[in-house]
Amino acid sequence: MTDATTAKPTERYSDMARMHPNYRDDELEREITSPGAYGEIRLYRELRDQLPDDWDVLYNNCIFASGKNIQTDFLVFSPGRGVVNVDAKGRGYRYEDNSWYLNGRPDDIFFQAQSAIHTFNEYVRANFSTRFPWGAYGYLVVFIEEPELNGIIPGNCAHMRPGELRDGRLREFIERQLGNFPQLHNYFTAQMYRTILDHFCVKFGFLPFSFEFHDNDRKLKPALTERQNEILAAVEEKQFVHVTGGAGTGKTVLAMACARSFAARGEKVLYVCYNKSLSENLSRSCPSEGDITITHYDTIPGKLFDLTVPLAQDRSGGLDWDETHRRISEMICTHGAQLAEEDKFDLILIDEAQDMNTEMLFSLQFLARKNARIAFFSDSTQSIFQKGWQFPEKDYPGIETCRLRVNLRNTDNIHGRIIGYSGEKTVPGGFIEGRSPENFDCSVTDLVHKLKNVEGIRASDIAVLCYDQDALAGIANRTADGICFTSNFGGWNDKKILKTTVRSFKGLEANVIIVADADHMPPLEEAELNHLRYVCESRAKYRLYLHRAKK
Repeated sequence: MTDATTAKPTERYSDMARMHPNYRDDELEREITSPGAYGEIRLYRELRDQLPDDWDVLYNNCIFASGKNIQTDFLVFSPGRGVVNVDAKGRGYRYEDNSWYLNGRPDDIFFQAQSAIHTFNEYVRANFSTRFPWGAYGYLVVFIEEPELNGIIPGNCAHMRPGELRDGRLREFIERQLGNFPQLHNYFTAQMYRTILDHFCVKFGFLPFSFEFHDNDRKLKPALTERQNEILAAVEEKQFVHVTGGAGTGKTVLAMACARSFAARGEKVLYVCYNKSLSENLSRSCPSEGDITITHYDTIPGKLFDLTVPLAQDRSGGLDWDETHRRISEMICTHGAQLAEEDKFDLILIDEAQDMNTEMLFSLQFLARKNARIAFFSDSTQSIFQKGWQFPEKDYPGIETCRLRVNLRNTDNIHGRIIGYSGEKTVPGGFIEGRSPENFDCSVTDLVHKLKNVEGIRASDIAVLCYDQDALAGIANRTADGICFTSNFGGWNDKKILKTTVRSFKGLEANVIIVADADHMPPLEEAELNHLRYVCESRAKYRLYLHRAKK
């Protein structure tokens, strides 16, 4: 692999195809070492340089379906058109007596290319309950050097000669394999394109390429599962609903869907989080869609009543959160009871309910209108602020408890690791295996350099988590490499990588999670440590790195 101390940031121009993985020219000979490396390196450059910037190319993929295990050189995804398997053929090919030979040995190159794309289509059918129709997939054999021809290649064989490659006709030949059928453009939608492309990116160890797509000029929202829609209907009908589910089962997605559903018909919604970072992130990412108030529990007195909370101190002069929350609960009960009915809420959603004590939860009823709905969302294994938390069902007569069981966030390998910490057992969401969690002993900055500057992963895809503030303070910027960290969630973007504590990041997620100083845990009982590990490691969608000190 590339030396992390010498590599330069990945350069990519706006008019080039998106390559997965995205190698620089000076990396190609080091990274591509297969027997056909000469042809593959040349074709890699040509595909990158000749194809449009909204096309995606996946290099060196292994696919198993229908009892076949095949290797493809390049899978080319053309939005709105389909997918083409493109094989590179270098030196030593000869055609004679209606057969192909490589260095004197029979080599049926067109059958191989055709078989590979059919196997790809079978894989899509098995994993997505759909398949590409005829005309939305194809194959192309590209000769990097002129083969020796003792006869005429059959006209139905999809191939491209070196001169045609040099003339910049790759797009023309690829589109020729797909045809041009308007009905297929409706079939191969942007959503299907993104879903299948992201699946293969993660399957082969890359990050999915996140990009916006529009349907009728409106950004699509996450679709709910059948079970989530059932629970949404229960929230519409019941006065009290308690939704439980492990990390990544879609509790926050469902809660936001409930908020939007009620707001769409003109009802007032209050969405309460325990974690300040989660409430701020939801407020930033949620456009104005009706009367939805998203707030951190501790800021309710200020936001609704324009009151300042008198903070309590313990004997050592530190903040006494138990007493402070008691005061906040009392303020909400007192002033909430005095609110006019029109100022109260038709729906109250309480996310991270396991981090609130009984008094905190009960106080929120004083903000509800008559016949309002109240829905609680919790996961007892993520209870890292309330030791031994149990939901107080007796306080909510007739409450309906609904459970989410399917993990929709993590790859199977990450899910397999975190499930060992959890009392709230979940099942994989039929996702994909993905990379196994990895230990590393270089510095966090060196790993970030490799991910960002060598692999080309965006800073906004990476979050560094620490179990305490001491480990956080030891992670420094390295401006020579363009590596900058921020502890401000609002400053987490394509230029700055977030570094924060596990407790502050609770409720959020990232494509790549790096756990700094993973062996340095706070002095807690084993059950509490497992809750903390579970919260930390379940934040990772596609990759999880655990920093272990050198021994």
